[in-house]
Amino acid sequence: MEKNHHVKRIKIPIYPGILILLFSEDPERMINEGIIAQENAPKEDEVGACIFGGIYKGHYTFVIVMNFWNEEMPITLDSTVHEINHCGNRILNYAEAKADFLNDEAESYLKGWIANEFQLFMQECNVTFTTTEKCSDVID
Repeated sequence: MEKNHHVKRIKIPIYPGILILLFSEDPERMINEGIIAQENAPKEDEVGACIFGGIYKGHYTFVIVMNFWNEEMPITLDSTVHEINHCGNRILNYAEAKADFLNDEAESYLKGWIANEFQLFMQECNVTFTTTEKCSDVID
């Protein structure tokens, strides 16, 4: 049976580089397509959520890998925000942008853009988040 593998490449607005969204459970195909180097590829049962950076077809790329089909490592909104945060930080670092926690509009717009592209790709691939259990006490 063929494994799930969906790729979307998007030019990042304003900043240099390409964002690659990779929803896959097939590390071998990630390597064969040149998206991830052999030494960085996760083992098949370890593919959950991660990011990579590197050169792909002459362009610096930022890759978010998500495996929506690994029941041992469910993809939640939490894990997605986590990876989007890492990816956005790497893009800003590559662009030599200065971090400013009091004036973080550029960071917020970039990460919002990544989140929107991520959501659109989820819809295209017909995948959804795993619902999580309540993890904190709500105060009325």
